[in-house]
Amino acid sequence: VEAPATNGRNCNGVAGGEDVHTVSLAPDVASVQVLLRTEFMRPLQARVELILQEKDTSDGTPGRILKRTIVEVYSEDGTQRPFFAVLETLARN
Repeated sequence: VEAPATNGRNCNGVAGGEDVHTVSLAPDVASVQVLLRTEFMRPLQARVELILQEKDTSDGTPGRILKRTIVEVYSEDGTQRPFFAVLETLARN
């Protein structure tokens, strides 16, 4: 895959500094496409975390983390050299 698919959920957003962008996925999602880029030839530095977590408990306490995948990303020019990856989610089928 060389470019993001045009179908699916689009989570466009502008982030900067220490911003955190969180997206919850349905349990049957097998993989996600991640495209990160910058504007105006700015450097791109990001941390992408994919977390498999048990459901929250009845009292609202977050469930235990079962698996965490971390990708550290850096590009001197996020416009000309954006980051694109397809990450497997470990969906339970």
